Amino acid sequence: MCRRRTTIFGRIVWTRIRHLARVLLACGLFAVAGCDATAPAISPSTMDPAGGVVKVKRGDIVSVVTIDAVIEARPRYTVSAPVESVIRPSDGMNAGRQVSAGAALGSADGQELVAPEDSVIVQWLVPAGAKVKARIPVVVLQHNGFGALAKLPPAHAYRMYDGPTSAKLQIIGGPGPAECRPVEAEQPAIAPAPPNAGGVPLTILCLLTKDGKAIAGLSAIVALHTAQRRDVLVLPVEAVAGDQTRGSVAKVLDGKPVLTEVKLGISDGVMIEIVGGLAEGDAVLAFGPNLRVPVS
Repeated sequence: MCRRRTTIFGRIVWTRIRHLARVLLACGLFAVAGCDATAPAISPSTMDPAGGVVKVKRGDIVSVVTIDAVIEARPRYTVSAPVESVIRPSDGMNAGRQVSAGAALGSADGQELVAPEDSVIVQWLVPAGAKVKARIPVVVLQHNGFGALAKLPPAHAYRMYDGPTSAKLQIIGGPGPAECRPVEAEQPAIAPAPPNAGGVPLTILCLLTKDGKAIAGLSAIVALHTAQRRDVLVLPVEAVAGDQTRGSVAKVLDGKPVLTEVKLGISDGVMIEIVGGLAEGDAVLAFGPNLRVPVS
């Protein structure tokens, strides 16, 4: 019984440590204004004294996605066409060729296809002279060092649509946080997703620099900085019901809640950008319409 209680207590402590590491990684490394390592809080200036209404205000949002990852040695990744273009490999850039960071692998209608880190060319996925759409992977590379491999749930995949602008990595029980380079992971063959899953997870890869110290198989947390907005209209995420771009709120008019459609922007997990449908100072119920009794 004593051993069982100790095990359960250990799991609880470990879970809280991982949660704290996520918050610190997102807040500290990207200097997110207003981050709190204990729990997010709504500013008193936006919360009605009765505790049930929040007001639309202006603020800054930094969108950071934190996900669990596993360190992998010599991971494979791809380089994609930046625009719809004709792909032409550079002379000598054949399978098995060792390339340095910054090496020009080929071109896409005049735009260089560049190796982000020291790697080996595994294969070209399209023949020379082929025309492909934007974002189509055209060449597979294998990193010479380590990378952090993670699975992003389908519900958050569109936050990666424009690609992370930067990233940080924290190996659990390892050295302090370090920069890593987000790249396009080689996606596995797509199998049918389970019912109501919303799709299959998106594979995310972040490469450590050649000086990065790591051990294959260790657990890690990756924080991906995906977007930033300044001086935009915002609400707490709990006040909005919706998906990636559209949602609804219970707007308070003449003391009564009215279902109101809104256009949404980025979110940092605490606040969400309101692109349309509300004005600064508008009051809404503090919890989204799908979390309470239906409103008119």
